[in-house]
Amino acid sequence: MGYDMLKFLSLYIGNEKEAFCESRFDDGINIIYSDDNNKGKTIVLQGLYYALGNTPIFPSTFDYENYYFIVDLSLENEIFSVCRKNKTFLFRNKKTLNIFNSSSEFKRFFDEHIYTIPRIIKEDREKIADLDLFYQLFFVGQDKRDTSKIFNSGYNNKEDFMNMLYSYAGCSKIISNIDIEEIRRKQKSLKEEREQIRKKEKFLNKYSSSAGFATYTVDRDLYLKKVHDAEILNNKLISLKNDRNRIQNRKLKNEALISELRSLSRSLTEGALICLDCHGQHIGYENANKDVNFDVSDKEIRNNVMFAIQNRIESANEDLDIINQKILDTQRELKELLKDEDISFESLVFYKDSIQSSEAADERINQIDCELNKYDNLLKMEKDKENLNVASRDALLNKLLSEMNSFYKILEPTGGFVFDGLFSKRDVNYSGSEECEFYLVKLYALAKILKHPFPVIIDAFREGEISTAKENIIIRKFNELPNQIIFSATLKEQELDKYNAFLNINSIDYSTNMTHHILNNRDVPILLQNLSDFSITLLAGPSRD
Repeated sequence: MGYDMLKFLSLYIGNEKEAFCESRFDDGINIIYSDDNNKGKTIVLQGLYYALGNTPIFPSTFDYENYYFIVDLSLENEIFSVCRKNKTFLFRNKKTLNIFNSSSEFKRFFDEHIYTIPRIIKEDREKIADLDLFYQLFFVGQDKRDTSKIFNSGYNNKEDFMNMLYSYAGCSKIISNIDIEEIRRKQKSLKEEREQIRKKEKFLNKYSSSAGFATYTVDRDLYLKKVHDAEILNNKLISLKNDRNRIQNRKLKNEALISELRSLSRSLTEGALICLDCHGQHIGYENANKDVNFDVSDKEIRNNVMFAIQNRIESANEDLDIINQKILDTQRELKELLKDEDISFESLVFYKDSIQSSEAADERINQIDCELNKYDNLLKMEKDKENLNVASRDALLNKLLSEMNSFYKILEPTGGFVFDGLFSKRDVNYSGSEECEFYLVKLYALAKILKHPFPVIIDAFREGEISTAKENIIIRKFNELPNQIIFSATLKEQELDKYNAFLNINSIDYSTNMTHHILNNRDVPILLQNLSDFSITLLAGPSRD
């Protein structure tokens, strides 16, 4: 879809009993405010990126897993919508409807069809950065703030964040086309072989009668090494085949479901299917997570569901092709390892004269030296490329820190902080307005230097009693960015009309919302209509209001 500015248009939260809809967002700076806490600002701001796969930090009393979240977005003048219910995601635009049963499935679709997500090296392999790590480039929530680490630290950490940042800017750690560890292993093996040849030649020249003991030691070491390498490859094959079985089973289940839906299409043309319990003629399909269901007795809905399932079958076929190739490559590598007969004590003794001839030994040492020289050159080229990337990473970090410190000095001309990293050291405490200022200047710098297209969202952007003078500076600076900006703030009663005086601010008042309960029954029909666009049908029920 390209790299124009991504913008939130609307957010819908709820179920058949209660809902809340927000469609007042503008392209520039949006400030959601209220005269008190617990008016729903955090639920809305967390809900925007939660709908797109973020790990949320909602208020503890908000049972978000039981609600639907829908966001309407625009990118390059194209409007699309994403619906999330717990682990299930649905994507809809004018052309298609797609269903995903996990955040990892949705992440892959997001990367391929919405925006390319940076790659990072994790556990010695390349992977797409997790969405909740990626969104921290432009989203800061109100709770669980700690300037010394990322939000939701656990599987991911701040080192992963920095690697993702460098990857986004095109200066990540080199993803080498060669296996550096394998080259180093071969170098070590060649050096050991060269040393053994020299030792054996010298030893056999002096003590030919005791050659059997020396060759037995070599035989044993080579045998043990070969067993170790074969075991690693065999375990890799087992893991790949298990993955293939899981993908194949998923594919077969979806093919069976497609067959059933097609059979249903034929049955409906010759008669009517009814529920034997209630005699109703609506036949439903429920997804694997049991989060959403569809009325597949409706032809259009049934076709949408079949199209989405067919996409998942095609995705499984692609995964099977990739994993089958990996299995073939591993089998070929294992076959190559085992193609020679095991070296035995008897064979070494029998051929000791030819093996240890000076001419053969000199020739093999010359071959080893040539191979070592080739590997040294390969490693040097990789190191040179990595050194260039290190310089690029240092330059990027310096630009970000310069932008952060420049912004901070405008906010705090006499302030004592000089930022030397995107995270504070553990023994450096930011508190109150200092902590909030740190996140403000950080997200501003990331948006300005990276030039990313995503909405910048900061919940409680005046946390710690940031003064009106500083607030004016913050608004002016963020207004320089082309990104959509969404802030939230809790104001004193005498400040409630302050944002109306700003021509460049879209102010959204939440003061009239019910405290501790933003959802209501008035917005249920709007939510149900938007769910029906995803072919999801709910029956309206009584509200808790």
